[in-house]
Amino acid sequence: MENQERNYRDLLQSKYRDDLNSLAKELRIPRFRKLSKSDLITAILKTSLPVPAAQLARSSWWTRNYNHVYGFAGLVGAFLSAIGLVLAVVLFLRQDSPPSSGSNVEVTSNATDSAGEAGSTNQDQAEAAIAADAGSFSPVSMEEFFETVFNRNITQIQRDDFLARQIGRRVIWEGKLADVSGSSRESTLMIRCEAVPGRFAFFEFPTTNRGDLLALKRDQRVKVSGILREWNVNYVNLEKSQLLKIWP
Repeated sequence: MENQERNYRDLLQSKYRDDLNSLAKELRIPRFRKLSKSDLITAILKTSLPVPAAQLARSSWWTRNYNHVYGFAGLVGAFLSAIGLVLAVVLFLRQDSPPSSGSNVEVTSNATDSAGEAGSTNQDQAEAAIAADAGSFSPVSMEEFFETVFNRNITQIQRDDFLARQIGRRVIWEGKLADVSGSSRESTLMIRCEAVPGRFAFFEFPTTNRGDLLALKRDQRVKVSGILREWNVNYVNLEKSQLLKIWP
C-alpha cells in the first residue's frame, strides 16, 4: 500500500499544476487553487474516492499540445513580420516628390526619368533666353550684389555707379525661401542672402502665380528671376518675377 501511494505521489509530482487542478476539480477538493503543489498532491491522495492510475496518468490538452501551439504562434508571428516588411518597402517606394501646381516651374529631385529630363531642358532654355538679352540681363548673383553694396573698400560714388548699372535689369538669383506674403493684387516671395546675413530680396509676382507660391515651404531652395526695381538699406525689391526652379 505504501509503495502504491509513493508511486502515485511520484506520478502526481511529475504533472503540471493545470493537470493537478483539473484532477482536484473532478475530485471536488475544496479550495484546491489556494493549496501549494505538495499540499494539493497530498489532498488528492487522501481523497476517499478511488483514483485509477489511468486517470492520474492522463494529461491535459495544454500539456499534450503546448509545443504545437507555441510553434504555430511562432509561424504566425514570422508571417506577420514578413508582411509588415513588404508593406514598409512598398510605402517607401511609392513616396513621391512634392507636386508643383504650375506647369512652368521645375521641381528637382534625385529622380532622372524622362519627364524630369525634359523639364530640366526646358528650364535651361528659359534661363538661356533670359540671359541672351544682354541689354536687360545682369549676370550678377545675389551674393555678389550684396557683397558689392556693403563693400567698405569702395567709395560711395563707386557704389552708386554699381547700383545705377543694376537697377532696371533682370537677374536670376538663387537662395532659401524666408517667407511668402500676398494681397489681392500681387504676391511677394522673400529669399535670404546666405553669404550676407540679414539681407533679403523681395520678388513681386502677379496673382496668376499664386498657385506656385502656395506650394512653397520655408527654407526651401528656389531660383527666381526678376527685374531690380529699387534698393533699400537691408533689402532689394524686384518686379515682374518668374519662379524658375524649386528644390524639394
